[in-house]
Amino acid sequence: HTRQQKLITLMYLSTLLALYFEHIVGVTLLFFLGGMIWLSFQKNEPSTLSSVEKNWINISLLYAGVMIASFFVHLPITEDGIWRLSSYAFIILMSGMFYLQTRIKVTKQMLFSVILFSVLCAFIVFAIEFFHYGLNLFLNNSIRLGQYAAIDTGGYAMFTMGTLIILPIFFAFNLSPTIKKLIVSILLLTLLFVLLGRGRTSIWYFAIVVIVFSWFSYHSMLKTISKKQVISIVAFSLFSILSVLTITHNRIFAAYEDISHAIQENYDSSLGHRIIMYNIGSEIVLDHPLFGVGLSHFKEEKINHLAQHDFHLSEQAQNRVIGYTQIHNQFLMDSIFSGFFGLISVILFIFYPLKLYINFYIDTNNKNLKIIAISGALFVGYALFTSLFGCIFTYTN
Repeated sequence: HTRQQKLITLMYLSTLLALYFEHIVGVTLLFFLGGMIWLSFQKNEPSTLSSVEKNWINISLLYAGVMIASFFVHLPITEDGIWRLSSYAFIILMSGMFYLQTRIKVTKQMLFSVILFSVLCAFIVFAIEFFHYGLNLFLNNSIRLGQYAAIDTGGYAMFTMGTLIILPIFFAFNLSPTIKKLIVSILLLTLLFVLLGRGRTSIWYFAIVVIVFSWFSYHSMLKTISKKQVISIVAFSLFSILSVLTITHNRIFAAYEDISHAIQENYDSSLGHRIIMYNIGSEIVLDHPLFGVGLSHFKEEKINHLAQHDFHLSEQAQNRVIGYTQIHNQFLMDSIFSGFFGLISVILFIFYPLKLYINFYIDTNNKNLKIIAISGALFVGYALFTSLFGCIFTYTN
């Protein structure tokens, strides 16, 4: 590997480390910026961006640009909104990194290093929290892996689930049986971390991942598959899903209870608070459909609309709803911030790469390329699925 390839790998490793452990963000940012400056001055073979690469960069800059512009359109600027700009600055930064990366060949060894490091970071979090909680980490359903060492459980769940989805890509490469066994072991370890994170979104999406890959396995072997292999695929799929549901059934049952309470107009629950925020958020969007209210004035608008309803909340619960920094739906949140323009830009930001991977899958007859396309589509699909229940682009925590 060249110096540029080694540096790019180190830059991604440092970014992952900062995403898992927030307190080193400042040092990582300086290293990342320094690396980008050094790479920009390196002489490489001239390369022309493809239309796909240009479109992706332009869409990323459009999304970040719309949101940042909205911040300054809706004056005055408040301290409560300033921190949200870090997300869009991060998108711009990664767009610049993507441009620099297009001039350098990315190898499977580089990709494997980044994925393996992500699992290593998750394992470090697991080791720290196992030392802190002991067996309660497995037995106590109120403890979610990531809440102690990684600070932000939601972010931790995103990274581990994303890693789990990308890992099958390596089966598309010509790897030795030993390496393939290692990847299976890493998959199982990563799945354990996903389960201990106890995030309902990740748990539900894991079922989708299993179904998609099971369908692909059956479809790709359709002409040669035996009855025994079909039974094995079905059995493995059912075992995987049932195991996950068994281990995490308390989280799912809690969601069912929240729905039952909400039907009875008792909104003082995790899901109940989301229903309140969806209602309030929809009202804000209908009142400001074109330009939204801006990043700075989201909270005050939320307070104003909440005061117009009686959701039968205690004072403590009402203060919690007011204190939430997101509306728990990315499309709704961007519509609140930037109106119609925010909604369109986030739709492009998510659905453009999803469309590329789907087209990639349809257009190739190569089984290994199809595996890469499925993993890519599932990865973007996870961002889409999570965006329905959270705001993964609105802030970087």
